[in-house]
Amino acid sequence: MRSRNFGRRGRSFAREVKRGEAPFTRAKFTPDASIDLHGLHPDDAMRRLRQAVEGGVYRGEALAVIHGKGRGILRERTRRYGDGASEVKRVWNGEDVPLPEGDGVTIFFL
Repeated sequence: MRSRNFGRRGRSFAREVKRGEAPFTRAKFTPDASIDLHGLHPDDAMRRLRQAVEGGVYRGEALAVIHGKGRGILRERTRRYGDGASEVKRVWNGEDVPLPEGDGVTIFFL
């Protein structure tokens, strides 16, 4: 079998694939907890998300943030918050993870 060239990421990406952490191998992934924000006003949703993440209740877990699809306002604000929050170690976008919610969910690893 011919080895694949993973480019700049090289060995670290190959390790992610082997451990099942690469985007196309996450079919068996199940988050530890979830928080449902869709239908809320964006300011209220972000307040609730900040309380959940910064409160430490979900520390060490994979948190599924369900923001819905809609116009993408909550999705954008949720992902921007996840990228900037020190408590969030890693962010998976819903369209990269084979979950039923698709791009209506974002996974935070705390």
